[in-house]
Amino acid sequence: MTARERVKSSLAHQEPDRVPRDLGSTPVTSITKVAYENLRRHLGMKEEKVIIADQIQQLPKIDEKLLDRLGIDTRAVSSSPPSNWELKIKEEGDYYFFTDEWGIIQRMPKAGGLYFDMAYHPLAEASKEDLKRYSWPDP
Repeated sequence: MTARERVKSSLAHQEPDRVPRDLGSTPVTSITKVAYENLRRHLGMKEEKVIIADQIQQLPKIDEKLLDRLGIDTRAVSSSPPSNWELKIKEEGDYYFFTDEWGIIQRMPKAGGLYFDMAYHPLAEASKEDLKRYSWPDP
């Protein structure tokens, strides 16, 4: 069976030739940046710059070579942020931070930080009028 046939068979509640394998096709099935780097090192794979797919959770875009090596059947499909927004990670004191496309400030400790936490939300105490005036992201 091909990977596609295997996954489709499972979703149709039919028995595939083996259980489909998934790594990183969704945030739920991904791996943190640190664990990903450790896995690549353990497997003796060449060290490469890790591309982060989910900035908040620090989840990497899994390299195709690793997916093939582990026999992973699934692949991630993701959307892009609005064209008028760009990720800019800044530093302030002991933290890295960025403002996402929704105006939410996310921050992560420089020392030992594994993921970003919400530090500010522009609609935290919003009224109905605030919601009407809010500048919503436009894809």
